Amino acid sequence: MRFSLHLFKFFNNILKGENMKKFKLSFLLVALGTLSACQGNNPFNPSNNESWYSNTIQTQIIGMSGDPVQPFDKETNSMLNQLDAVISPFDTTISVTRYQNNQNFSDITSLVRNNFSELHAYFDSHYDYKINGNLINNLKTINDHYGDGEFIEVNDDLYSILQTAVRVTEVADGYYNIGIGALSDLWKEYINYNKGNTSSARPIYRKLYTSAFMMETLFNYDITYAEEAKGIYEAILLLVTDKGTFEDSQNLAYHLKFINGEEEADFLLGFNNQLKINAYTLLNGDELTSLANLKENAVSSQIKNFTKGSNLTIFGDSNLDSRFTQLLENVVTDASARLEKTKKGMVPTASEVAAAKSAVPSGEEIASVVEFKEENNKKYVRLNKLQGAEQDVRLSLGSIGKGYAVKKMQEKLDPNGIAYVNGGDSSVSTINDNMFGAWKLAITNPLYGEAVNQGDNATAQKYNSAEMRLSRQGSFSFSTSGDYVNCYFDSEGQRYHHIINPVTGYPSNTFRTVSVVCSDSTFADAITTGLMAMTMDEGKEFIKNLRSQYSLTIYPIWTVQDGASLKVYADKTLEGQLKVDRGQETQNIVTSLEFIEI
Repeated sequence: MRFSLHLFKFFNNILKGENMKKFKLSFLLVALGTLSACQGNNPFNPSNNESWYSNTIQTQIIGMSGDPVQPFDKETNSMLNQLDAVISPFDTTISVTRYQNNQNFSDITSLVRNNFSELHAYFDSHYDYKINGNLINNLKTINDHYGDGEFIEVNDDLYSILQTAVRVTEVADGYYNIGIGALSDLWKEYINYNKGNTSSARPIYRKLYTSAFMMETLFNYDITYAEEAKGIYEAILLLVTDKGTFEDSQNLAYHLKFINGEEEADFLLGFNNQLKINAYTLLNGDELTSLANLKENAVSSQIKNFTKGSNLTIFGDSNLDSRFTQLLENVVTDASARLEKTKKGMVPTASEVAAAKSAVPSGEEIASVVEFKEENNKKYVRLNKLQGAEQDVRLSLGSIGKGYAVKKMQEKLDPNGIAYVNGGDSSVSTINDNMFGAWKLAITNPLYGEAVNQGDNATAQKYNSAEMRLSRQGSFSFSTSGDYVNCYFDSEGQRYHHIINPVTGYPSNTFRTVSVVCSDSTFADAITTGLMAMTMDEGKEFIKNLRSQYSLTIYPIWTVQDGASLKVYADKTLEGQLKVDRGQETQNIVTSLEFIEI
């Protein structure tokens, strides 16, 4: 029942919020790409005596039964399942549509699903994975070995994408930055909690980790509970990761006083140096005189069971175990209630942002922090210490991984065929001319996307979902980044979202959306992310440098909000291809479209 409900919630979420936009664009691309009325004279048009067929394959959830790719938890030496985590490749729905003159599509299903799932596993910075039963070295593995001097052997794809990401970080002078992990994870927590989503917590420890994060938040926003919140946060994180000691359990008990009162806390403080508990007649009367010996890691190991929904069995006494379980349940319940009062509109404190930002290498530093080595036909990566960093440097491929995966899929398809790969609204690639005319791609109206993201369907219906549309033939890649996905507002109406400026440490606020037409989908995804953080003049120089160094075709499109309207600036090469599509029954807000030389 829990499994079915979990999947229902997952697929239901696809149809609302940020995922609704991705679903609608995926559908729109299929509809517009295949139903365009105009047929040009191109070699792929079907002749009168030839039948053509199309087939669309979508990715599926990683870790489904029988999948070769499985999320894995090193702490418990066991596979994660759908009760622990729902992992969609690159956090979106990716589809591949192929046209051909026969109906033999048997090769594409496993190709699509396995390719994207495996690449996601290698590029993920939060989970460990096994592929075909073998534990792999992925991005998380590299991050876990930060500063220890060890070179980690990696596969060709991870090695290649990291090299590309480092080069783009250098050219972008850090405005695009592969080392942004500490900052992006910080903002991701706040975005998720403001949107009522706690699923980003580490899966096995979600219940207590959620509680710990809530306590840390209270520490930041209510000085009344400063010491208690900090103590609970630190102790729980140590205990649930098996790094805690006996003293940490005492520390947890001490700070639990402010939630559960003196008696429960004193009961836990009854642990003595021999790891025994003396019953002070606090819970169940004088008959409780002593309890069983405890191993040093008993508390932390049992807490893991608690996080999976099981009762604790630390003491071997059902009454005491029940009281201890309830004690920790109270932590979650009380913390949730307290957080609910202050949650809306919370943003990271300046000190949190500064600490995370200190762990982001600059464009000049990145090459010395991420070190590459090839030896005996094997490839290795080492993550070196960053001077002055208050936290561990963490690499993130969230802004480039999907583009790389789309490119790899594009390379696996028939170069003489007709196809497009749709990675949500942020990464699309085409192969050859569309047999039904031009490929037609929609750029989401950010005001529409923002309303959908906030669950305000009444406002969303007032807007044309995509006033800007691109019509283009041939093989190309198209990427969009926007501030309307994963966003929330503080109490003063300031928008915060997931595209973070690595230089300032805060969400980028110059543009509502940035799109590019590019010859390489890997670069396209990284470029739009970097352009969101730059001024338009800085962006032009960035594009010129990339064009000259990597012989890339790059045509940008910037969208700026001006009051209640939008202004669009695009590369002059796109003139005639990029047009405003006025809705008949919706509010049109694009007031100008200007083509510029770069």
